[in-house]
Amino acid sequence: MINALFIGPGAIGSLLCWQWQTRLSPWVYPHRPDLTLPSDLVDGPNTHPLHWQLWPTDADFRRIDLVLVCCKANQVADAVTALLEPLSHATWLLTCNGLGAQQWLADQLPSQVLWGTTTEGARPLGDGRMQRSGTGQTLIGPAAAHSLSNRSFSLGQSLVTPAGPIPVDWHDDVLSTLWMKLAINAVINPVTAWHSLTNGELLASQWRAEIDALCAEISEVATACQQPLPDDLAQRVLTVAQQTATNHSSMRVDVDAGRANEIDFINGYLVRQGYEAGIKTPRLSHWHQRLVSLQPALT
Repeated sequence: MINALFIGPGAIGSLLCWQWQTRLSPWVYPHRPDLTLPSDLVDGPNTHPLHWQLWPTDADFRRIDLVLVCCKANQVADAVTALLEPLSHATWLLTCNGLGAQQWLADQLPSQVLWGTTTEGARPLGDGRMQRSGTGQTLIGPAAAHSLSNRSFSLGQSLVTPAGPIPVDWHDDVLSTLWMKLAINAVINPVTAWHSLTNGELLASQWRAEIDALCAEISEVATACQQPLPDDLAQRVLTVAQQTATNHSSMRVDVDAGRANEIDFINGYLVRQGYEAGIKTPRLSHWHQRLVSLQPALT
């Protein structure tokens, strides 16, 4: 059986543990001292125990076959840097939002990194359990611009079949899906976080001009990065807002809790790509600067 080490046992980590725990032994690396493990995942009327355990401090990392990085983009480098050498033999799967962390990890471990993305959702119930809060599409595939080793390719394929409770598909071009998710997050996340809105409140007419302006900048940057987005991007943003109308965006949740947010890997990534391409991004920069101002002070 595959020995898997999770880094970040939160919402996405809980969903993936539930998905794959019948075919792998799930361990969790204690990347911070206050780490607790969700005990169960609630899916509708059913409760599913999560069988993961904390990785012993004296255990041999050579036992690990797969590392699943499920923490937030802004946490990736700090969480994994010390593990890159002792786990240099393993295959890594990174599932965070935004862009930037994916490319960084793939450059550290060429041929051993899988990228993943999901529109599944989960939220903590406050009693040690996670609740599946939305169903969606989950894709995994090779990191862009890097070929996979035979071992990592085979391991990645084993995660796709047989089917589990969450549909997971192999996709050779995960980057295009990450760009689409990035584009939508770059509109919904900062606006809802700054103004303490639910996603559905973005459907109000007062936000349409801002949504259109952001989508125009995002589309121009994406085209310059050879990742053209659909012409109806603004409508797709509104569709997601409608489908998740009662939800709080992950960035709003982080801001409300006084935690660091992922803005540098969402709007910040787009601002940097725009700068390199000579494209002005005033609205993206505006929201980037606002959310940066809400980052907690470093201690």
